[in-house]
Formats: sequence, structure tokens, C-alpha cells
Amino acid sequence: MDLQWSDESQTLSGIVEINGMATYVSIPRAMVHTIHIYNDAVGWEIERFKQDIVERLKHTLAVTPPDQCEADECDKK
Repeated sequence: MDLQWSDESQTLSGIVEINGMATYVSIPRAMVHTIHIYNDAVGWEIERFKQDIVERLKHTLAVTPPDQCEADECDKK
């Protein structure tokens, strides 16, 4: 998993494996805060528990392999 902060630490984005598929994800900080145990998490806590955050949110993340999305859709990611 290779998630990095972007947008002035407001979004975690990068490539993760979901259901055995390498997938680009972008997770807004606000979405992280919807998870009960992370509702008041600060940056270092989110950084430390990125794997758990992805596991808890993977059912809500769109899973589109890079080779199967439309060109303009991939450009937005």
C-alpha cells in the first residue's frame, strides 16, 4: 500500500490492493473522520493506521482497475 497525503493533508491518495486488484483511491480526511474510532484523529494517527482505514472504507471506495476505466475518468484520479 502506498498512500500519501496530498491537497495540504486533506486527502490520502495512492494505489492500494482491494479484492486482489491494484486500485487508485482518494480518501478525503472528512471520510476518515466518519469512522467512529477515527472521528477526532489527527494526522499522525491517520498516518499510522492507514491500512486499517483502507480496510474499514474499502466497501465504500470505487474499485476500478486503471486499465478498465475511461481515459477521461482516469485523468481525474
